[in-house]
Amino acid sequence: MKKILQVIMPFFIILYFSGCQDHNKSFETSETNYTSSVIIESMSEKLIQSENTERSTEALVSEIVLENDMGVVSIVSDFAHEPRRLEETGGKQAAKFISDKLIEFGWSVRNKDFPVYRYADVMLYPYNLKSENAELLGTGTNIIAVAPNYSHEKETIILSAHYDTTKDNIGIIDNGSGTAFLISAAEILSNANYDFNIVLAFFDMEEYSMYGSKYYLENMEQEQRSKIIANINFDMLGGSSESLKIATSNGLESVLEIYVNSLCENKFDKDFKGANSDSGSFMHWKIPAITFLDTSLPHESVENEKNIDLLSDEAFNAALNTLLNILNNFDNKEFGEIKSSCAETDYMDNVPQDLPKSNIYNKMASIRISDFKLVKCYTKVYENGLSSRFCCEYASNDGRTFIIEGISDVTEENKTLDGIPDFEDCLNAASEDNIFIDDFLKIKIIGEMSEDELKSIWEYLRE
Repeated sequence: MKKILQVIMPFFIILYFSGCQDHNKSFETSETNYTSSVIIESMSEKLIQSENTERSTEALVSEIVLENDMGVVSIVSDFAHEPRRLEETGGKQAAKFISDKLIEFGWSVRNKDFPVYRYADVMLYPYNLKSENAELLGTGTNIIAVAPNYSHEKETIILSAHYDTTKDNIGIIDNGSGTAFLISAAEILSNANYDFNIVLAFFDMEEYSMYGSKYYLENMEQEQRSKIIANINFDMLGGSSESLKIATSNGLESVLEIYVNSLCENKFDKDFKGANSDSGSFMHWKIPAITFLDTSLPHESVENEKNIDLLSDEAFNAALNTLLNILNNFDNKEFGEIKSSCAETDYMDNVPQDLPKSNIYNKMASIRISDFKLVKCYTKVYENGLSSRFCCEYASNDGRTFIIEGISDVTEENKTLDGIPDFEDCLNAASEDNIFIDDFLKIKIIGEMSEDELKSIWEYLRE
């Protein structure tokens, strides 16, 4: 029987602004008024079926570890001992290791080779991966695995991790840890039976502007893409069960983050820096995506064998419990209803007087210009729940107003400027509706102000 859970929604901005969480703020929706609690139904009766026996999530994890007498840390050490860059032997050996393990666990595996070209401009993160006369650098390999009970009639959740590394880096943490974690999850999930498919994706060339995941999605039929419910990505974990966080592409709320965290009793803080990982490629195609990462782990430019000492099977097993809990209780109909809610969160009472200038969202809420004052500060989940828009509304004594809104990589705004535009470029491209968009800053400004006032705002945000 389904149980009703009352879930308190955490917000990173409140935490970041005030140094503590405030669970008493309300947010509004277009159809329903929510209090600070999001009411969802737990799908507690959906447990993984393994042959003829039902077993709890905790039992599944502990039994797998005990039966194999080998934890996730051992899996990391088995393949993460050489750099895994494009065309390097370490990458090819790792791909074979991953494929062999998945086949051993009963998954159907396809190694998908893809050509890697030099970007014309990496800063633009193009999704048209081959430009005219582009230089061919080599061949990458994505490893895609489906369970024996895969059905074309079902929708799909994709679990992903990248296995490549940066130069001269054996990648114990980034991302041997996420790769080994997903391999260990594959053994448990091979006999899972859900209302949706589970597809495992081990991406190559993530360190090259997420090239592998971009290629995978760009070359997928639209009908197949449309059946992807969500992507849950794993990048650097296994250091501490207490420091595992959920990251979105822009560091703000997304409906997938809200829903997944609610299934976990809101125990995870968001990583407000955002996630520069393969989940961003899914977001580009308007597929809800999040990344789990462990903020206790160092992100070093060069890793060596000593980094293995920073990982623990205890932390990995806790993460496995979390993943199984999410999948066991994920209700796509329920998720869809929350996606359409257009939740808005009020942060006005949590804006401090002295804000650090290092974060664009904080800058947006701390503008001092003329006689304008901040009158409203809020976020709004938009783009069918993919992301959130941080908004700050200002008003002057003479009745003028302007609003600064953050935009994301999946925004519907018309992007007319490439690279890093200057003020005149942005101004010349502004619409007749007084919409000033700076795609580099990821902001737009709408309102009534002079050109000098607008330039002052823009220069402050660019500092």
